[in-house]
Amino acid sequence: MVRVGRRALALAMVCFLVSVRFSAGGAAASSPLWSGVAWSDRQIFRSGLVESAQAALDELPGATVYRIDVEISADLTTLVGHETVLYTNRESCPLGEVYLRLYPNAAGGRAEVSWLTVDGLDVVGFYEQEGLDLRVPLSSPLSPGTAVEIGMDFVVTVPRGSAERYGLFALSDGVLSLDEAFPSIPVYGDAGWQLSPVLPFGDVAVYDASFYIVRASAPLGVALVGTGVEVARDDDGLRQIRTFAAGPARTFYLAAVDGLIMVEKVVGETTIRSTAFANGYPAAEKLLSITEAALASFGERLGAYPFTELDIVANPLLPGGSAMEYPGTIALSRPLYDPHAIIWGSVPASEALEWDVVHEIAHQWFFNMVGNDQVNEPWLDEAVAQYVVGLYYADAYGPEGTRIARDWWFGNWSRVGREEKPIGLPVWGYAPPDYSPIIYGRGPFFLEELESTFGADAFGAFLRDYVATFAWDIATTATFRALAEEHCGCDLGPQFEAWVYP
Repeated sequence: MVRVGRRALALAMVCFLVSVRFSAGGAAASSPLWSGVAWSDRQIFRSGLVESAQAALDELPGATVYRIDVEISADLTTLVGHETVLYTNRESCPLGEVYLRLYPNAAGGRAEVSWLTVDGLDVVGFYEQEGLDLRVPLSSPLSPGTAVEIGMDFVVTVPRGSAERYGLFALSDGVLSLDEAFPSIPVYGDAGWQLSPVLPFGDVAVYDASFYIVRASAPLGVALVGTGVEVARDDDGLRQIRTFAAGPARTFYLAAVDGLIMVEKVVGETTIRSTAFANGYPAAEKLLSITEAALASFGERLGAYPFTELDIVANPLLPGGSAMEYPGTIALSRPLYDPHAIIWGSVPASEALEWDVVHEIAHQWFFNMVGNDQVNEPWLDEAVAQYVVGLYYADAYGPEGTRIARDWWFGNWSRVGREEKPIGLPVWGYAPPDYSPIIYGRGPFFLEELESTFGADAFGAFLRDYVATFAWDIATTATFRALAEEHCGCDLGPQFEAWVYP
């Protein structure tokens, strides 16, 4: 356990010098958009939501709000900034502390916090789990329905070409990928704060739907791609300032990319942007049409895509991490753009490209809109996303598409001999070789079993209601089953016993 506070003098001096740069001359001298704006004012987020989703701005009282001001160093390996968070206790019990998760400390990099304040008063925080968590004590318990303002300066060091966590938090091949880079408040659930250790596989983030305003300063010559929409920009001849507004969203992702091309297409209220390395232009173009078809399929079956932007970013992910979802943003690995590449040992990149991007688009509904505990109940987003990928293939290719999807599922499940291991275990309940075959391979067959029980039309109606009922909330295995049984008027215990429960 390590103390954090004014005694972190060296770090504080770095943050002080950066704060001077933010306030002295040039583009960085401009005040952030949130200056003088009430925490409850959500107008800045309206342009990022399609019309049918804008009701969420009035329907999430007490949602956490992040305001982040960050400077990216010239060599793209250091982030220095200030963050202020308004956190409201939406639980039924008082809270004596609030936690911040510092994922860089578990992903090959480093995150340090200083000048920590609570409602404007200096406090001392405590690192736990080797720096993964920062416990912020409160001077008095935070009663249900009341809010606290937490401020901090931070420094984040980004590894070069890291092999940890699929290389999602790293600087590689001219792409700075900032996966879970900023201090964030985890979910408080039935068992308290969700502070699971970070494993080398599976997802790590479990967050409530929140609102983010992020002002990023970066060298000229790199393109900044972030969650949400760009709401302001400025340059001073040396650096660029870009401000992003995002929400509701489960997390905030930012990438700084050098030397990429970008193509885009407007589909209804949503602009699709696809970036690629120079030799990946054909794949970037192909991604536009695939994404348009996926948004149409899922929009019809699940409800409208909520955002006015969807960004697809080429990213040099490491083997085992060919794609990753973020709210309104998808990272795809560089080999997927090479038509001659082979993915996962046997799959042509041209085939894997479509499957991967459609899977990550499905996560815009199952992970972002409908949240879940991705560490302890990963099937609720991964298996469900795999199943609805099958629906997309049926819409796009008819019966042949259904066969293609089932072959993908069977191929993955067959890697463990089609073992009938429960899909409802936590990530750490699986050996690394078993996780994908069971969750991604066996998992969608459980959804197919439910579809057979309901009938296709009735199960489709259940899925649409499931999304509408738990939009911007967090679903669980229990609430999924309860709503499903309400729809079918039946007991699904035998199916859950056979497929899901340990």
